Amino acid sequence: MSRIAGMKSSLPYALRRYENEASELVNRRYRVIARKGPVPEGNFRFETFYYDDSNPPWKNQETYKKCKAVLNRWR
Repeated sequence: MSRIAGMKSSLPYALRRYENEASELVNRRYRVIARKGPVPEGNFRFETFYYDDSNPPWKNQETYKKCKAVLNRWR
C-alpha cells in the first residue's frame, strides 16, 4: 500500500452524525474508522470535513497533524 493510500484508509476525512446521536469518523473512502454512541440508526449528516482536495494530509503537514489529533481523541 502506498503512503497516500495508507493515509486515505487510516486518517479521518469526515464526521458523520445520525439521528439517534451516534457518531462515526469515516476515511476518504467513506468507510468507518471509529464509532461513538449507540448503533447508528436513521438518517445521517456530515457534520465536519477535516480536509478537501486543496489541503490533503499527504501534502499538508498541518492537516496531517489535525487528522491525527482527531483520531487520537476518538481512541
